[in-house]
Amino acid sequence: MGEEGGEDPRSESRFRFWRDAPGWVQALTAVLALLGVGGVAGGVAHSVASAHRSSHKTTGASRSSVRWHGSIAINSSGIELDDVPPVTGASTSTFTNSGSGYLLSGNGSYAVWQGSSAPTYRQCHTLVQTQGSTSTVQLTSSLDLCVRTGAGRTAYVKITSLSSDGSTAQAQATIWNQ
Repeated sequence: MGEEGGEDPRSESRFRFWRDAPGWVQALTAVLALLGVGGVAGGVAHSVASAHRSSHKTTGASRSSVRWHGSIAINSSGIELDDVPPVTGASTSTFTNSGSGYLLSGNGSYAVWQGSSAPTYRQCHTLVQTQGSTSTVQLTSSLDLCVRTGAGRTAYVKITSLSSDGSTAQAQATIWNQ
């Protein structure tokens, strides 16, 4: 049945094709295999990056997925963070600028984030759940807030600038799905 060494001659012929294949075929096969594995991770990384670049990216239903990320203005007309994109002057608002540099609660609550970097969804959600309030907060260009919207969504709002009279605050907002 087998040759003198006891090996099945058919097993050698199965590997001969690969061993005798040109180097470029072997290299191309290896690259395609890596792309198949790396493509999934690359797709996930691209999705996360796209959500942060988009001015109004809507994503899946995961609680910690980003619903929207972008710039907002907080003035006396208020801002509703449950709308995509957030809108000013809606019939309801998450919060409002008093017009003199103070944040007033609307249908949301908030807690000041004290961390040295932006919070994760879980950190922000836990902070606003445990320490969120509706009390007045003075707006400053370095204020970071974790927010719970009227619809129960968690958001992170970073005030980036304040007008000289305090009537308008510019901010970056990340709003996660419920």
